[in-house]
Amino acid sequence: MTPRTELPRPGLPRPELSIGHPEFDAFLSASVGADADGVELSVMSALARLGLDPWSEAARLSDLPRHAAVEALTLTLGKLPAGGWKPADDLRNLTDLAHRLADCLPRNHRPVDRPVDLPVDRPGTVSRPKL
Repeated sequence: MTPRTELPRPGLPRPELSIGHPEFDAFLSASVGADADGVELSVMSALARLGLDPWSEAARLSDLPRHAAVEALTLTLGKLPAGGWKPADDLRNLTDLAHRLADCLPRNHRPVDRPVDLPVDRPGTVSRPKL
């Protein structure tokens, strides 16, 4: 007998996305639409596809005034490859989507640690931190 696996439900925060910052769950798990295969595309996936760290970007957007966060989200979503995704049918444009996503951002959060830059010893090699 195969164990039954519950699939995540759209719009509900997913605990595996928290990574120590549950205040961003609602934002990072929010749907931006569907990818070319019809699979739901979350904010986290969209940001990762653009090479952005989802938690750092969520923190940055949370620190902005709402109108600036909406503008930044609109510009960011506009960088997703055309044809690789489509916004939800109930939204007229990227600004509508950005407004909905900005409502999911927390206004008070603790700082997100920046990724650690490893020092470079010589061209082509990277030093490992001493333990």
